[in-house]
Amino acid sequence: ALAQYYLLEMSKKRSPHDKVGCIVLCCKALYELLMVANSNEAGADEFLPMLIYSIIVAAPSNLHSTIQYIDRFYPPDRLSSGETGYNFTNMCCAIQFLESLTPAKLSLSREEYERYMDGHSSHLEEAMCNKFASGLLDNIAKAKECEEKLKQLQGYQTKLRDNTEKLRSDLEKEKTSFLKSVTDVRSKYSMVNVEVNKILNDEY
Repeated sequence: ALAQYYLLEMSKKRSPHDKVGCIVLCCKALYELLMVANSNEAGADEFLPMLIYSIIVAAPSNLHSTIQYIDRFYPPDRLSSGETGYNFTNMCCAIQFLESLTPAKLSLSREEYERYMDGHSSHLEEAMCNKFASGLLDNIAKAKECEEKLKQLQGYQTKLRDNTEKLRSDLEKEKTSFLKSVTDVRSKYSMVNVEVNKILNDEY
């Protein structure tokens, strides 16, 4: 309800800054709701369907022209970065989804779709949720695949680190052994030199 309130308030604001503020507050309200429901941080897979549903229920007036107004007059650098940019991008994605909504996207027949759009059925939310659930399963599968690849790369990294440590240790041992050999040679040479000098001194 709070998210829908901010969507409706958006059309009452005059400046692009205030309108963007309503978008940010709407998204924050949805994130907080999702975090309470899931007991953890919400991702885009859970957030975007909630935003789309909120737009459908609130049905804010002149939403498309409001987005165009913001896009034209709000500072571009602030609209493409940070929290503001992320929330505005999600809003644009939600609107684009609704504008391009077709029966095929919801796996519905033309008759079922028109019934939902005319308000003769209350199962539009269920149809949309099923559509997003299918996408969510695909994303989960991709995430698991990436996780396996990440574990494999971490294994390679660990093995490389261990080999590097072993190589460093072996080099240190070789260095120590070499320095010891040099010291021994110098010591023997010094002893020989002393003996030679002693012999020479005795002869003269």
